[in-house]
Amino acid sequence: MGAIVKGAYLFTIVLLIGAASPGIGWAGSSDYLVLEDSESIRENIARLIHAQELLGKHYYKSVVRAGEDVTSLDEFVRECVAKELPKKFKAKAKRISKAILQESARHGFDPVFLMAVIKTESHFVVNAKGSMGEIGLMQLKPETAEWLSKENRLKWKGSKSLKDPITNIRLGALYLSWLRSHFDEHSRLYLNAYNMGTTGIQRSLKKSVWPKDYSNRVMKHYVAYYADLKDYSDSLLIVEPVAQTRSPDQPSHSVAVMTRR
Repeated sequence: MGAIVKGAYLFTIVLLIGAASPGIGWAGSSDYLVLEDSESIRENIARLIHAQELLGKHYYKSVVRAGEDVTSLDEFVRECVAKELPKKFKAKAKRISKAILQESARHGFDPVFLMAVIKTESHFVVNAKGSMGEIGLMQLKPETAEWLSKENRLKWKGSKSLKDPITNIRLGALYLSWLRSHFDEHSRLYLNAYNMGTTGIQRSLKKSVWPKDYSNRVMKHYVAYYADLKDYSDSLLIVEPVAQTRSPDQPSHSVAVMTRR
């Protein structure tokens, strides 16, 4: 008879497995949990840590905790991106979702956070143009993107580089990562700085004003995505024995897979 394993408990098991067997862990797919390397475990840990960083004391009562019940957001991100992209850009969904997942892993972000920023900035319109010269999914200014490219030894071919959604996401994530470090991981500050710049933040703080409008908009989308995730993954994971192996001189060993209810 199958046993139900909830996410928080499962996550504890994953950590124990990872500690006992470096290079091995459990990872989710649409139908099964399979053995995967420790890199995925680290990504999941970073994702949950970032979620708590974003919400602070509000995390524990937030729907965002639904993220503890899944060990991989890959499929969810792919489905969200495909849904959010306007019809004429849907052919780019696979590459865009892959870029979101890769850059999130690179910088220790929750990929849902990057989706929320993109939705706030451009509503997933790949060729969006802002009133101040911002370009693309993450609405970067060419001068900011050029600086980031040179600092990180990335190819820069002028503002046309930002019209490529993959480059746009890479540079946008890089900028958010730089801001995160600059503001000592204070999410409200680095999020609003993405919109109004570091100088704008410093001016506001000197007036004892803590910017919140932009960060509130991003977090509204962020929480909404997690509400969708909760509906998407409400089915709990079940451990079901599927086979038994036994050699003549060894005790039997149960083999099981974990499926979604």
